[in-house]
Amino acid sequence: MTALQDAMIERGSSDTEPVGETYGANASHYIEAEIPTVVFGSGRIEEAHFPDESISWPDVVTAAEVLAETARRFLRS
Repeated sequence: MTALQDAMIERGSSDTEPVGETYGANASHYIEAEIPTVVFGSGRIEEAHFPDESISWPDVVTAAEVLAETARRFLRS
């Protein structure tokens, strides 16, 4: 979680506090196996899975950069 938060801050995000959600995700299978898990991605969940949904390309690029930096930080620790 710290690696992700630090990577998000490095890319300009100030909203890095974890929140609980009520929607379903496959992450629960990893948690049951005691694998540390967070759900992160581009776009807003309120706009997901609707007809004509879209995500701006800059948001996709930023999410990819955050994930790459998160992996670097996590693997160094």
